[in-house]
Formats: sequence, structure tokens, C-alpha cells
Amino acid sequence: MMKSPLHHLGIADNELCLLCGLGAETYEHLFKVCPFTRLLMGRLMAFLKMRLVEVDLLWVHRKPWAKVKKLVVNAFIQACWYATWQQRNTACIECRVSRPQNVINEIVVVLRMRATFCFSHSKKSSDVDWIKILVV
Repeated sequence: MMKSPLHHLGIADNELCLLCGLGAETYEHLFKVCPFTRLLMGRLMAFLKMRLVEVDLLWVHRKPWAKVKKLVVNAFIQACWYATWQQRNTACIECRVSRPQNVINEIVVVLRMRATFCFSHSKKSSDVDWIKILVV
């Protein structure tokens, strides 16, 4: 459970985000507004050679991209959210937060392997070329 509702119930001593300490820890803050998450997302989008517009799966769905590209970008966004949640829990339990670049490196390694495995048999050369750029 997030700290903000716990604070309002008198269970937590404050409602500040465990990753940035700047805003109330709500789902909206943690996954869309938190500077830690925005940094992760921005760097992951830069890795994909894309500009971060909005941290939203609907944004990806509305893009006129090939299916493979949408799947990979979705995977990166979901991996970023999962890593953010892991870091939040680590901060709560162990009182430490990993450096964003270390988190990004872990995400990239895992998703490169998954992209290579899942799309290695794609018949479209544009999909294969885009995946090759990612795994180099």
C-alpha cells in the first residue's frame, strides 16, 4: 500500500515518496510524476531512440507503429514500472535505492534477451532491423 493513504490513517509518519521525497506517495505520483520514474522512463525511451511524451500504455497503442515496435515499447514501460515498484519496496524494507543507471542497465539486459528470443523469427525485415539495433 502507498504511504499517502497510510499517513491519512495514522499508520505512516509522513506521506512522502520513498524514491524522491518530493511528493505524496500515490500511484499517480510513483508511476507518472516521480522524478526517479521519469528519469528511468526518459533514459529507456532514449535507448529506444524515442522521445518521452507520456508515460502511458494508451499513448503507445495510439501510435501508428508496427505491432512488434508497440510490443517492445510496452515491455519497456512495464519493466520500468516494475523496477520502480521494486525500488520503492527496497527503499521501504532496506532503506536504500539503487542508482537509476544500474536499474536501467538491468532492464535493458533483460529486455534485449526477450526481444531477441521473441522476435528472432519475424518475417518483416523492418522489424528484424529495429530489433537488431536494440540488441547491439
